[in-house]
Amino acid sequence: MCLIQADIKATIVQTVENAVNLIRKAVQQHKPKIVALSECFYSPYVSSTFVNIAEPIPDGFTSTALRGVAKELGVYVVSGTIIERDTNGLYNTSAVWGPNGELVARHRKVHLCDIHMGNGLDIDEVSYLKPGNEVTTFEIDGVKFGLAICYDGFHHEFINLYAKLGCKVLFFPNAYNVEFGEKFWKIVHRSLALQNQLYVAAISSARNENRSFVAYGHSMVINPYAEIIAEAGEREEIVCAEINLYDLEIKKRGLPLHTSRRPDIYNRKDFVPL
Repeated sequence: MCLIQADIKATIVQTVENAVNLIRKAVQQHKPKIVALSECFYSPYVSSTFVNIAEPIPDGFTSTALRGVAKELGVYVVSGTIIERDTNGLYNTSAVWGPNGELVARHRKVHLCDIHMGNGLDIDEVSYLKPGNEVTTFEIDGVKFGLAICYDGFHHEFINLYAKLGCKVLFFPNAYNVEFGEKFWKIVHRSLALQNQLYVAAISSARNENRSFVAYGHSMVINPYAEIIAEAGEREEIVCAEINLYDLEIKKRGLPLHTSRRPDIYNRKDFVPL
C-alpha cells in the first residue's frame, strides 16, 4: 500500500491535480495495489468553508478525478475524504474507487467533533455536518479492509467492531492540526493497532504553515504490535509499506487478546455507572 501525504495548493483544482500526479508516481515507483489520501485532502480543513467546498459523490469534480486515475492505473484509491453534498445535507465522506473506476465503498464519518480544548484546538463539525451510521468494510483478494475517519478513532467501541468483522487493515484518513497531532497522533493510532490486532494506516496532509489549517503530517503504517513500520516526515511525501498477513496471524497467536476477552463480565447488566 502507499499513503499519499499531499500538500494543499492555492486552489482545489491544483490540489486535486497534484494528488493525482502523486498517485501516478506512487504506482509507477512502488506498484501498490491500494493508495490512500488524507481527510479533506483537497482543501484546508476549516469547518466554516464546508458549504463552499462540498460536492456530490460519485459525480463531483474530485470524485471524477480519483475514479479516473484508479481506472487509468488499475488500482484501488481511498479518496481520503470529500465534504459530500447530499439531498439530506453535508457529510464528511471517504470513498474507495476500484481498478475499473467503480465505487467500492463509502464511509460517512460517524463521530463528529465538538472539541473545545483551547489553544487553537477547537474543532466544530456538529454545526455543519451530519453523521454517518455505518461500519464500512471492503475486500480485495479475500482480505477485508476497514475504513474510518479521524475522530472515529477516539471511540474504541466503534473501532473494535472492525476487528470483530475480521478486518486486517484499517485506513484512517485524518486531519490533525500540529498541536493535536503532537498530543495524540501516535498514541491513538498505535493503541488502536495493538488493541484490535490489525494494521493501521493513518494518513495526513502535508504540513504547510501558509495554509489556514496546518496539518500535522507524519502519515504512518503501524503493525499489530504497535510498531511503526513506515512513517513520513512533515512535508509532501509518499509512504509505502507491505502488509504481511502471515506475520499478523503470528502476532495474534503470540498475544491472544481476542481469545482472552471476557464478554461475560463486560456485558453484565448489574453494573450501574457511577
